[in-house]
Amino acid sequence: MSIIQSKGELQIGLGWEGSGCPVVVRGTTNEYRRALGQVARSDDIAVEIGSAAGITTVRLARICARTIGVDVQQSEVSKAI
Repeated sequence: MSIIQSKGELQIGLGWEGSGCPVVVRGTTNEYRRALGQVARSDDIAVEIGSAAGITTVRLARICARTIGVDVQQSEVSKAI
């Protein structure tokens, strides 16, 4: 497992057998959105934790084979539907 960290950025591991499923945390939403093109692939299944109204989830869905957004705030999830 590799750990790459800089200010406002954390990527943990390469996933199962080093071939996918990185966990990516960014300092800001804009940094996170910019990272999508570097991390997400067309054959990925993406799970976005804290997806809010789903703006970034939609961006992931345009890249990945399947995308799931999860948020604890029902009001945000309702906006996404």
